[in-house]
Amino acid sequence: MLVFLYGPDGYRRTENLRALVAEYRAKYPMLDLLSVDLEDTPDDWMRARDFLNQPSMFAGKKMLVARGGGHIDEKRWIKALKKELAAENTLVLISDGEKPLKALAFLLKLEKPSRSQEFKELEGRVLELFMRREAEARDLKFSPDALSFFLSYLSACPDRSARAVNELDRFALALRAVGPELRSVGAYDPEDWPEAGFPVPVSLVCAEELIWWTPSEEVFQVARRMLSSRKNIRQNLALLERLLATNDGARIFNSMAYQAGGEAAERFADYDISIKSGGLEYEEALTEFVIGK
Repeated sequence: MLVFLYGPDGYRRTENLRALVAEYRAKYPMLDLLSVDLEDTPDDWMRARDFLNQPSMFAGKKMLVARGGGHIDEKRWIKALKKELAAENTLVLISDGEKPLKALAFLLKLEKPSRSQEFKELEGRVLELFMRREAEARDLKFSPDALSFFLSYLSACPDRSARAVNELDRFALALRAVGPELRSVGAYDPEDWPEAGFPVPVSLVCAEELIWWTPSEEVFQVARRMLSSRKNIRQNLALLERLLATNDGARIFNSMAYQAGGEAAERFADYDISIKSGGLEYEEALTEFVIGK
């Protein structure tokens, strides 16, 4: 059996890989296991191929974990992988940050029991649900403003799921372990830091203090201002022009979309569909929103 995991979301892809390895090892404690990193040492494909061709020493079960296995353009490697598609006693796990080379395109069309799974960068509602789930696992809650700020920050970054987890871990550490020390600095309003040890929910003040996001913080704040004063078209056009001079349209659009509510949120949802279908550019959608078309 062959499982191909690919896509830019390295955190979720790696977590899925670890879960599969743990599950298979629990089921077959005596299995033969080999792990190779073909991104760092491409020539190890020969060692991996030899491992697949050798009979199992113990339980008759084998597992090969090959990182970067979808980018080895060697006929003997490709032949070895195809041979494992119908194998019952071998599990081959391949993890890649991108789609495979053309010669290994069959990895994208695997049939049961083999399978392939893509891990795209999270965005929109899916990103929010992931962030909320991870926050709940750490007993963290965010105010609406803090949540919008956090999501705007994440949407402007690569490796969003990994960044979300890392930042939430920092929140959990700061808001629980060193909460009293931070409170003593006087950087926060007392209402933001109840005696329980951390704010419930986390306020925007705390989020801005703990998330080091200087380059894009202006985008969030200006986008928030534009949404709260939509009738001032001249001012908002000037603000939009200033933002577009130093930031890409997608970042500004996502920041405003995360903060929008009611009719504005519906408009951004429509714009998002139009942008993804090729009807509008981000800059065009933002301009239309500001002038009220």
